[in-house]
Amino acid sequence: MPTRERLDAFISAVESGDHAGAIERYYTEDASMQENAAPPRTGRDNLVAHERGILARMRSVSSRAVASVREGDRVAIHWIFELTDHDVYLCEGPVNVSRSVAIYDQIDRPDLKFPTFVPRVHPVVVEGDSLFAALRERDILLHHPFESFVTVSELVKQASLDPDVLAIKQTLYRAGTDSQLVDHLIEAARLGLEALAITDHHGFYGIVRFAEAARAVALTDALAAAATAVPEVTRFGDPEARLPNLVCVGIAGVEAE
Repeated sequence: MPTRERLDAFISAVESGDHAGAIERYYTEDASMQENAAPPRTGRDNLVAHERGILARMRSVSSRAVASVREGDRVAIHWIFELTDHDVYLCEGPVNVSRSVAIYDQIDRPDLKFPTFVPRVHPVVVEGDSLFAALRERDILLHHPFESFVTVSELVKQASLDPDVLAIKQTLYRAGTDSQLVDHLIEAARLGLEALAITDHHGFYGIVRFAEAARAVALTDALAAAATAVPEVTRFGDPEARLPNLVCVGIAGVEAE
């Protein structure tokens, strides 16, 4: 954690216009920087070179720190940058809003935050009863995120362990690295399901986790995703436009076609 004096010295260097020099003098040798979903840039020399490249393309820029906060081992600085019209690109809508989301977790100020919301778990799951029996009596409507997704996961789990279930057909959207659904589907495969499939639109989210789990139990993992081919960006706004779809399929150990 930098001292208050070192932090103020860094801010002064940036406000004086020495952006690259501030990185060179005050960043650690193994410092890294990441912007949104782009791969992180690692190493102080790499960060300095990137900063100088950015500054070389700009006519002028001045920086002013409105406020700075040190909380635990983290530092947050609110900057205002003044640019010329030549260096400003106008875009419709907000830009890089995802950066602001990280601030919530980085600042340890529970007095400024809403209490953590805990979704409701369906009573059938809480009591450990059979969801299939409950569904025979009545429909169950889940309102996410106010009601927990645990109910869906529990349904797949019960299906994976039920010898009367012949097949589970599940579309996984953005399966996380610790997805319980993947574990339940793998367990179903242990009971005789020969192949599993993940499908998504415009992405193979969770594909690595799925493939590794399937191969661990010697399964053939079928991986698929649908992509929309858009030859002209302007066609997004045309409600009558028919956009062709391309489906990419890959089997473990086989090159995708």
